[in-house]
Amino acid sequence: MKKNLLFTFLLLCLLPLTVFAEVSTDTVTIVKPQNCAVKVNFTSAITSAVKDTTFTQSGIYKDQIYVVDGTPLSIEVIPNENYDFEKITIGGINHVDNPYSIESMNGNLTVSTSVVLMRTITVTKPENCNVVINYMPTPSVSTTRVDTIITPSVPANVDLKVKDGTRVTFNVVPDSGYSFDQINIGGTNSTLNPSEISSLTSDKTITASVVRSHTIKVTKPVNSLVEVTYTAPLGSAPKDTTFISYSLYVDSIVVKDGTDLTVTVTPDTGYEFSNMFIGLAEFADNPKTVNAVSEDLAITTAVVKKKYLVTIIPPSNGSISVKKGELSLETASLVEHGSELVISASPSANYILSSLKVNDVSFTSGSSKTITEAITVQAEFTYVAPKYAITFVQPANGAITVRKKVVNGSTEAYLQIASGELISEGTSLYIYAAPNENYLVSNILINSIPVENKSDYPLIIEVTGATTIAAQFAIAKQMVTFTPPFNGTFTVKNGDTSVNSGDLVDRGTVLTLTAYPNATYKFKMWGDENKDNPREITLGTSNLTISALFGLITGIEQVYSGMSVYAANNAIYLNGVGTDVTSVSVVDMAGKVVYNSKPELGQTIINPVNRGIYIVVVKGKKGNVSSKVIVK
Repeated sequence: MKKNLLFTFLLLCLLPLTVFAEVSTDTVTIVKPQNCAVKVNFTSAITSAVKDTTFTQSGIYKDQIYVVDGTPLSIEVIPNENYDFEKITIGGINHVDNPYSIESMNGNLTVSTSVVLMRTITVTKPENCNVVINYMPTPSVSTTRVDTIITPSVPANVDLKVKDGTRVTFNVVPDSGYSFDQINIGGTNSTLNPSEISSLTSDKTITASVVRSHTIKVTKPVNSLVEVTYTAPLGSAPKDTTFISYSLYVDSIVVKDGTDLTVTVTPDTGYEFSNMFIGLAEFADNPKTVNAVSEDLAITTAVVKKKYLVTIIPPSNGSISVKKGELSLETASLVEHGSELVISASPSANYILSSLKVNDVSFTSGSSKTITEAITVQAEFTYVAPKYAITFVQPANGAITVRKKVVNGSTEAYLQIASGELISEGTSLYIYAAPNENYLVSNILINSIPVENKSDYPLIIEVTGATTIAAQFAIAKQMVTFTPPFNGTFTVKNGDTSVNSGDLVDRGTVLTLTAYPNATYKFKMWGDENKDNPREITLGTSNLTISALFGLITGIEQVYSGMSVYAANNAIYLNGVGTDVTSVSVVDMAGKVVYNSKPELGQTIINPVNRGIYIVVVKGKKGNVSSKVIVK
């Protein structure tokens, strides 16, 4: 609250005869209104009179009035055409009363106002239905969305004021016996129900359309499906609906009055159409059309299992059995679709089943067949020679394999058989007696009688009756011979038993060979160049000849114990060279030095060397010594 000195000065100038007194004044600022006018009723601090002042958005705008403090103030918003009041805001607080009054001014105020643009929805007077409209009305009606139901009882078309830019939904509720067809929104047809305008930005005219309809109920089909072709009320569109025996079964459709309806029954596999009832009338036609439907209808359909003819062609040299459970069927019997039949063919004595066919397709005797069509069963039997058991036991130290010869046209095959298998008379058997390593065939017995040609591989016999085959194997022996040695002897032992030259020894025997050189001689190697002494050798699958080589002990070998010098393969070998040897020289008979170097420890090979006589000179810590070597 303040004392307005300027206002007092004006009063002094304008009202010189008035008895002056101080007036408390409040300033009211009116924000420039948009799409409306604002009328303010107040007591003027200038004239002290009650007056109305109207603020508009046109012309030169003055936004303030001066009000006597403590007097009432009224604010009224007058919207322009197509607009509606929304709120008055005073000091940041919104008010939805219009007009809005303040009983006693008490301070300066700032007032702003708000109006909203409104659109008009014209709902054409509905027939045979209600139209439910959900929308945002004018703020003066409601600040939240509302439902308005337009019924056929309204005298004329209905206009609704709807807030601009808001969503509007339309739901058409047909009367009993009618169905939704379409709704026209501003000249555009829609078959959606409910339909909506997501954002209303212009005036719209709404016209709802329903058509007379009938309910068609279809009894849940069994072992079939039912297809109904009809005209749906919705948009008067042609439609097909298929009814199948699902657990969640919907049994009805709605059909537009006066249109045709066609019922088609499609039986499941193995079934066929029987009849259908439409209303109270029975029909054998499939499909069946009902013209110009004019009432509600109930539809029931029926299918039955198919039956098929069983034909059995009597065979020669055997019989055919066709059974359904325990029931034996004769030719020309009828059986239902899905029946399980067991089909068998039995040959007469000395015959075998060569062919069993069902509808010209090979079939396994004794198997079951699920019937899905008419069948013809036929069989052929072939004479077979007597069969006999062929038995054999696998012997020790070897194995027996028996094969039978099978001829098919120009092709021959040799098929291995198992012991106890039945083989036809006259069949050629091929017997393979295979000894283990180090063994040989000693006997082959047919029905316990040794054969003369036991060495035949394979041994061939012909089946004339039940046959028992046996084989016997003995360990093989090899001859061991000695080549008499020079300058020494050797022994050959089988364990503790001495083996002599010319003895027959079992294959696989481990022989121990020991060489004994004469005085001033040493053992050099065996005939296979092996230098182990003693040594072991395993007797293989060939005869064995044993020989040993002994050599004269040289001066080198006497001075440098463990060292040896010899010639072989056009080379001179120095074995057992130790650290006490410093150099080795080799000189030929012409006095030419062909080698002079410190040798490798262990073994040194000097090659190639021409044939001839050489002197090998060894120098070392034990002195110098030489030996003669002959290279052949």
